[in-house]
Amino acid sequence: MKDDNVKYEYVQKTHTKIRRERPAKFKDHFLNNDPNITVVPDYFRKNIFTTSENATADSNETSICTQLSISNTTLSRILDIADNWEGKVSVAVFFKDGTNRSQLDLFTKFYNDNTDVFQDRFAFHFVMDNMVDRQRDYPINMMRNVAIEYSVTKYVLSLDVDFIPSQTAFADIDTHVDRLMKKDKVSMNVLVIPAFEKLLPIEKSWIFPESKRELIEIKEEYHVLQFHRFFPGGHGPTKFPRWYSCNESYSIPYRYRYEPYVVVQKSHALPPFWEHFFGFGINKMSWVEELGSIGYEFHVLPESFLIHINHVEHGGRRVHKKETITEYKRFQNYLKERYNKTKKRKMRA
Repeated sequence: MKDDNVKYEYVQKTHTKIRRERPAKFKDHFLNNDPNITVVPDYFRKNIFTTSENATADSNETSICTQLSISNTTLSRILDIADNWEGKVSVAVFFKDGTNRSQLDLFTKFYNDNTDVFQDRFAFHFVMDNMVDRQRDYPINMMRNVAIEYSVTKYVLSLDVDFIPSQTAFADIDTHVDRLMKKDKVSMNVLVIPAFEKLLPIEKSWIFPESKRELIEIKEEYHVLQFHRFFPGGHGPTKFPRWYSCNESYSIPYRYRYEPYVVVQKSHALPPFWEHFFGFGINKMSWVEELGSIGYEFHVLPESFLIHINHVEHGGRRVHKKETITEYKRFQNYLKERYNKTKKRKMRA
């Protein structure tokens, strides 16, 4: 019997499907169905990843999937990622005003100046909001979904652009994808990459650590700490004290409010990010909560790590917490209806 509440979308014109499941009344949570949003996949290569017969949508490698709005800081972070990651990178780029040429010209110059860096590895997908007067914050979860949808590998690491992976991450992920994920046609395992942050100021002598051992040696001197240590629920379940001394991956249970950065397999089981969270707050946590509700199992990698390069906060991307909490209540209703989840979570203002 056909389920009218299930939506399927083809990715890269291959036989890979991402199954987007939403009860009917929640279908409006896909912003890229908005007629005023224009998505241009792989802009600089004229959609080669979506039309080429050689597109590697079933590649067993892992892509970094990231997203950004244009600034000097975010563009420099793209180059930092390129320095440390040898695999493919799928980048969703947001333009608040799709009719404004200045940002497009700026990004085109950035691309042309670094063509040798991006060649055969990077794909940039433009997302343009054509409603110039729309008062809405940065659509972070829609951007994450776009980056994942147009990635060309079977496994993806959804990463915010100001997180830089260690040089050991690509090989460590590849090893553990082989060990923990490839044996199943649809893997219900996720690989957790421990996340740190480099506090300001950025010293002139600061150099990104090349290995876990080097990270442990310099973390006190250069103030490299567990990411958002003031919010222990967010990354505390990774068990950093255990990670410092481990030589092998280890399993951890899902905990409410956990929001690690993870490697997942693109499959019919993988839910998309909830697209009506904007700006900051709960956007990634809600996705990880859904992974936990489905039954995904979490495994912490022994050698990989991420470092968030802190920067001076800028305005214009925060949402009112009341709006975020209201949306989280809608998300909780969705979890209850979709997964028969009866325990509702309370998010304090």
